[in-house]
Parts: sequence; structure tokens; C-alpha cells
Amino acid sequence: MRLGDTEIVVTFTVEAIAPGGHTCPGNDEVPFIVDLGEAVGDRELVDGACLSGGEAASTSFCAQGGTRWTP
Repeated sequence: MRLGDTEIVVTFTVEAIAPGGHTCPGNDEVPFIVDLGEAVGDRELVDGACLSGGEAASTSFCAQGGTRWTP
């Protein structure tokens, strides 16, 4: 997690599944509470995996630069 003046960057990882064929093309959504220790204020919430060099940066999930919430 990185708390900046204009954005908050949060990155989550998931455990890899066993190799082989699978019928589901993605992961289940899992709610998670993040305690920032301070108010969000006017900052954007950004998915860290979408930043340059991030694991998901070239995927369609990051087409908007990874911004998940804008105040």
C-alpha cells in the first residue's frame, strides 16, 4: 500500500491454482477491509497491479489506468 497526496495505491495478490485445465476463467470476488489509518479524502483509489510494470498492466482490467474509485 502506498499513500500519496493524490492517490492511494493498493495491491492484492492471489494464490496460484494447480496446473491443468480449469473451467473458471477468473477468481471469485472477495471483500477485504483495508485500514489506511487516515481519511481517503480527495484521493483516487488505484489498483497497484495496473501500474507500469505491474502484473496486470497490459490487461483490459487496467484500461483506465487502474483507477478503481474517484472521489
